[in-house]
Amino acid sequence: MARPRMTKRIALFYPLRLGNAQDFLRGIFRYARPDRPWEFSLTHGWNADRLLAWRPDGIIGHVLTADAALTFERVSVPVVETAFDFEDLPVPRVGLDDRAIGTMAAEHFLDHGFFRFVYIGEPHRAYSQRRWEGFRSRLRAAPYRAADATGVIGSHWQEGLPPVSAQARKWIQSLSGPIAIFAAHDALGLELLEAARSVGAKVPEDLAVLAVNNIDWICDLAHPPLSSIRTAAETAGFEAARLLDHLMAGGPPPASRIEFPPLGVATRRSTDVYAVTEASLAAALQFIRDHSQQNIGVHEVAEAACVSRSTLERRFRALLGRSPLQEIHRVRIERARQALIEHDWPMSRVARHAGFRDERHLTERFRAHCGEPPSSFRARFRCG
Repeated sequence: MARPRMTKRIALFYPLRLGNAQDFLRGIFRYARPDRPWEFSLTHGWNADRLLAWRPDGIIGHVLTADAALTFERVSVPVVETAFDFEDLPVPRVGLDDRAIGTMAAEHFLDHGFFRFVYIGEPHRAYSQRRWEGFRSRLRAAPYRAADATGVIGSHWQEGLPPVSAQARKWIQSLSGPIAIFAAHDALGLELLEAARSVGAKVPEDLAVLAVNNIDWICDLAHPPLSSIRTAAETAGFEAARLLDHLMAGGPPPASRIEFPPLGVATRRSTDVYAVTEASLAAALQFIRDHSQQNIGVHEVAEAACVSRSTLERRFRALLGRSPLQEIHRVRIERARQALIEHDWPMSRVARHAGFRDERHLTERFRAHCGEPPSSFRARFRCG
């Protein structure tokens, strides 16, 4: 039976083992349904010939191999590429801002007082190199240096955890904490934590580990639970589908590729620590984290740390480069960011949840810290 005249066939190039593939697909489906009569076919093992024989009207996907890149270049139907692994691929592109992801990782660790840093990525992957560049560049501005240990931990995890290698054990035992380690994706972070557990390394006290994609079941499987950067992969998938729809209707391609910055850090136990040895400062930071939702000020923080306000101010500036009041605002803003991403609460409830007096106070502080009001931040990362 012939398909309806308006039905479009959309071919998808996504290996489901990749951490962000499901989020991209979720965004694509949210754009397409229920308003567009699109049919989908997903590749199995990068079978481009099978998809082309299906005669799609458009293609969206990650190009991770030279063969796939050649296919994307030669097809006569509109395509949108979403991985950015091949820099010179001459097709419209929508995806993630990997350098911004690396920058966010560096800022998360800097906010927690770390001064020694390591990156673990995937060899020969362009996205991994970009995340390393963003991480390294932000730390240099601090100024600190970071080591690239890509390849020390295996990156071929698919169906289960591989055995911990002798190389990984030896490397972790050589580290002197506290040290902050940024892993390019969640599965790599999980492997790292398994290796740390195998040699008795303390996480997060000796090694603080942060990964990317925030896949709940991977992060919760880790011991301890893994902190991870939330990406905008679902939003990127939605916008890739929107762009493909535009191209199939005869619209012009964008002048440059479209990149979406990360949404924030989902903090779990693996980075739930401040790398400071000064007892009063550690007590102050812990008090702020535990009581930021309440009506606290610098005076209450100084009392909790058992020091004078002037001493507290001096130690914050010397060791963290910010004031106690700035730290209170920073923690509250992070709580607000997470609430805006995760919930549909009205702004008044977001303000109360984060510890601000009211919606106006939230908006003022959020705009000063993030460069935009909270309503705009929420809207940028909502699909549809």
